Amino acid sequence: TGAFQYTSPLLNSAAASLAMTSIDLHLHIVAKMYLAVAQCQGIDGVNTTDSPAMSWDSAVACTVGSAEGEIEGSVLYDLAEEMCANFQSCNEDGKSQVNVKLIEEFLNGQNKLAGNQCEEAKNSAQLIESYIQAILVDTLAYHAQYASSEKRHCTMANVATNALVPLIQPVCDTCAKKLSADFGEQNNASGNCAVDDINAVYQALKQYVEGAGIDCSLLASKVCDGTVGIDFPAGMQTSYDLNPEEDETTVESERHFILNREYEPISDVKKISVLSSVLGNICNAADGSTAGEIYSNDESIGMSLKSMSLAGKRSMVDELLFNQFVYALHDDVDLSDGSLQFDERPATDYANTITSDALETNIPLGCESAKILNVWMWIAHKLNEAVQECKATEKTENYRPLDEAAALWESGLLFEMAEQLGPKFGHGNIDGMIYLNRMIVDRLVAGRDIISKNNNMCSEQDTLDLRIITRETISYMTAVLIQGMIDAVFGSSSEERTKERAELFGFAVLPRIIACGHERMYGVLYDDLVVDGYTKKMNTDIMNFLHNYLNCLGLKCDDIGRHSAADASNFMCADDLDIASYSPVNATRTNMAAKIDLDVVAIHQMMSIERYSIALSIYTDGLNYYDYDSSDYNFVSLQDLTNSQTI
Repeated sequence: TGAFQYTSPLLNSAAASLAMTSIDLHLHIVAKMYLAVAQCQGIDGVNTTDSPAMSWDSAVACTVGSAEGEIEGSVLYDLAEEMCANFQSCNEDGKSQVNVKLIEEFLNGQNKLAGNQCEEAKNSAQLIESYIQAILVDTLAYHAQYASSEKRHCTMANVATNALVPLIQPVCDTCAKKLSADFGEQNNASGNCAVDDINAVYQALKQYVEGAGIDCSLLASKVCDGTVGIDFPAGMQTSYDLNPEEDETTVESERHFILNREYEPISDVKKISVLSSVLGNICNAADGSTAGEIYSNDESIGMSLKSMSLAGKRSMVDELLFNQFVYALHDDVDLSDGSLQFDERPATDYANTITSDALETNIPLGCESAKILNVWMWIAHKLNEAVQECKATEKTENYRPLDEAAALWESGLLFEMAEQLGPKFGHGNIDGMIYLNRMIVDRLVAGRDIISKNNNMCSEQDTLDLRIITRETISYMTAVLIQGMIDAVFGSSSEERTKERAELFGFAVLPRIIACGHERMYGVLYDDLVVDGYTKKMNTDIMNFLHNYLNCLGLKCDDIGRHSAADASNFMCADDLDIASYSPVNATRTNMAAKIDLDVVAIHQMMSIERYSIALSIYTDGLNYYDYDSSDYNFVSLQDLTNSQTI
C-alpha cells in the first residue's frame, strides 16, 4: 500500500533495507550513545547492565557493521561510502569524508568515557548525530534528482524523507512540508514522484543543514550550493532495471552409536548408515549411466540422493540457507512464471543440476558433488527442522531430525572428508577425531541433549540454545567446505582436475559468502572459478577472499588452518576484530553487534526473491546478532532495536 503499492519485490527489498538503516538502526545508535553518556554521569534510573564503554561500542557496531563499507547501504557507514561514490566526492583515499570524521569522533568519545569526561563524551555524541544527519541528507539529495522520472528513486526518496522529516520539522517546518509533498506519495500510473523543481528540494535541504548546524564540508552532495550541480559522466549507472517479471520415534532395544560411538541416536536411524554404501557404489560405478541410475533411483535410505535436491522446493521453501543458495546461484528468470533459473533449470534444483551433469562425464566429481551439495544441504535442513519442531507450540517427539543430521554427517562421508582434510591444514586429533569433527560432534550431542530432556518439551531458552548450536554447527560444516575448496586448489593431481574441483567447491562455498553481502566480490570469484575457469594465478586472491569472510561466517583463522602446500605468496590469515580502525573494549561482543548489517542483507535478499515470511522472521527474531551477555534478549533483532526496553 501507499508508496509500495506499485513496486516490485526487488524494489521493496531495497526500500526495506534503507528504512532499517536510516530509521531502525539510526534511532538505536543515537539511543546507545546517550545511554553511554547517562551511565557515565551516573543518572538515577539508567540501565547499568552494561558499562558506558560497552554501550558506546554498541553504537559503533551498529553504525559501521561487520563489512566496513563493503555492503551497499546496509548500515550508515556503508550508505556514506555509497553516497560519496554516487556524487564523486570521496577523498583521495577513496573514502567518504564523513566516515573519516565519524570514526575520529567515535574514538574521541571512547577516550572521553574512559576518562570519565561525561560532558565531552556528550559533545562527541552530538557531533556524531550531525554526521549521521549529513548522510541522510545526501541520501535524499541523491534519490531526489531522479525521483520524478524513475520509480526506484522515488521509492527510495520516500523512505529517506520519512527518516529525515521528524528531524527537519523542528528546524524548518516549511522545509519538512515541502519534502513530504514532493516525496510522500507516488504517481499511481508511473510510480514516480511529483517533483516540479529539484532545486527547490535542494534549497529546503540547505535550509535544514544550515539551521541544524551540519558541517557543509562533510556532505557528499552539493546541497549547500542550493542546486543539484553535478554532471554524471557518460555510462555512469544512475538507475536499475527493476522489471517486476524479473522480479515416529522408535526407541531401539538394541543400542546404536555413530560418530566414533560418541553420538547415541534416540530414534532409529540405522537405515541411514546405508548411504555410505550408496555413495560408494556411485563413486565406483563402471560408467556415468550406471552412476546416474544409482544416484536417481537407489532409495535404500528412504529417498534417493537426487530426491534430496528436488525435495528442496517443498521441504526447504521457508529456510534461509537454502534460499540464499538459490538467490546466489540463479542466473536467469523464467518469464512465463517468474521463477528463478540455474543453467536453464529451476534454481531450487541447483544441487541436482550440478551433480547430475557431473556424473554424466566425470564420476569422481559427481560423487564429490553429491556429498558437498546434496547431502550437506540436507543435513542443514534437518538441523533447521529440529529447531522449528523444538519451538513448535504443539510438541511432537522431535528426536528424528537431529538424529538424521548426525547420521548423515557420518554416512554421507562428510565426517570422513573432514578427517582427511584436517591434517593437511595442521589440525590434530582431539579425543579421537580431527578438530572440525570434534566441534561438530560436540554440538550435535549438545543439541540432542536439549531435545531429549524433559520429554522434548522445549522451553524458550531451550529453543534459543538450539538455535545457537545449529548456527555454530553449520559454521563448522562450512569450514570443512572451505578446506575442501583450498585443497582443490593446492592438492589436486592435475591441472584439469584442479579446475573442475575448484569450480565444484565454488558452487558449494561462494553462496555462503553472498550471505555476507559482498555481491560484487561473489561475482568476481564466481566468474573466475565457474565462468572463466580456475588458473593458478588466482590462488592469492582466492585465499585472501576466503580469509576476509571468516568472521562473517562465524569462523576464525584457526578453524581453517593453513594448507601444507601454501607458500609465501599466500598471506597468513589473521583475525581482525577492529571495526574500521576502531578498537572496541570487548571486541568479540561488539563484533557480534556489528553483524546486525547481515540481517539487513538477508532481509533484502529474501524480499528480492519474494520469500517474505523468511524476511519477516529475520526482522522479528534476529539472525546474526547474538548477545551472549543478555539472558533477556539472546538473539537481538532489528525489531528489538526499536524497542525502548532493548535500547
